[in-house]
Amino acid sequence: MSDIQDLVRDTASRLFRDHCTRDVQDAAERGTWPAAAWDAAWGAGLLSALDPEAIDGPLLPLSVLAPVLEMTGVHAVPLPIGETLLAQRLFTAAGLAFPDGPLSIASGLDPLPDLSRTNNGWELSGPVRRVPWGRYAQAIAVAARYGERIVLVRLEGLRPDTLDVNLAGEARDSFELTGHRLTDDTVQDNAAEVGSRLRFEGALLRALQIAGALGRVLEQTVQYSLDRVQFGRPIAKFQAVQHQVAVLAGQSAAAVAAAAAAVTAVWARTGGFEIAAAKLRASEAAGVGCEIAHQVHGAIGITHEYDLHLRTRRLLSWRDEFGSETEWAYWIGERVRTVGGDGLWNYIQSPYEVVREPVA
Repeated sequence: MSDIQDLVRDTASRLFRDHCTRDVQDAAERGTWPAAAWDAAWGAGLLSALDPEAIDGPLLPLSVLAPVLEMTGVHAVPLPIGETLLAQRLFTAAGLAFPDGPLSIASGLDPLPDLSRTNNGWELSGPVRRVPWGRYAQAIAVAARYGERIVLVRLEGLRPDTLDVNLAGEARDSFELTGHRLTDDTVQDNAAEVGSRLRFEGALLRALQIAGALGRVLEQTVQYSLDRVQFGRPIAKFQAVQHQVAVLAGQSAAAVAAAAAAVTAVWARTGGFEIAAAKLRASEAAGVGCEIAHQVHGAIGITHEYDLHLRTRRLLSWRDEFGSETEWAYWIGERVRTVGGDGLWNYIQSPYEVVREPVA
């Protein structure tokens, strides 16, 4: 890891630890916006994907943003920090301006809303559901179907039709659009494959967050097994518990390695295959890891006072967002079938790739 990554990781960890306390987390689940935590992250520069010192390009490398995304999982941050950073990346790639403040990205839409051109401009129709932090977002990056292309649009100035939350209490709101008018400056007008990247970058976000949260769950589980005494000795001395903790450690390490490999691949190329593999592996690890952690903790692990649930409920929610392990396993299988056995190695190691979702 580079010195810059270490610095970003340490800064994010200290800030989130100080400002995302248990009281803040509980209040956020009750619907209170953590304004002080957001302002602190903004003031520390953790909420900008733009590189102020860039010469050839305005965006920070994803490898620099990755530690921030991971730390949001470690500390169960009740803010759309990852969504804001990825929305900025997508808007910039699409040539669209974006406001300061919280942003979001539409999660795994099926079907995609339809974009059409009329005499009066652009119109967007269709459901935009389960948007992370939709009620707080000043703008939302939405992938829309426009003929044979998938383009990015900036959706703003709307109130959700349905307010909802995921298992972790994070806002997941829905919009039902019928002929919603858009201006030219809110619709992607370049030929870049930005719209199809939204699902992949969202999947990478969740893979990094899962890796961070699962690492913290492992630490809690190890510590609890050392502290909890049964039959005169710590339960960590029992072989059955040691085996469970070892499996949990393996799942955590696999999620971290898969997410890190995807970040590296995105730096070198588009990395669609690696992102799919990372989300698949991280989602699988989330399910296994939650099961083991709660088995080792026993009854205390399901109490509200003990904070294990702050991460395990997020793990169980994030594993299905931007594609579950089943959906990404199918995507990988279809891609491998398409390239064939003879072309598989060249496909995996090629520095060039265009991630394009099929258009029905």
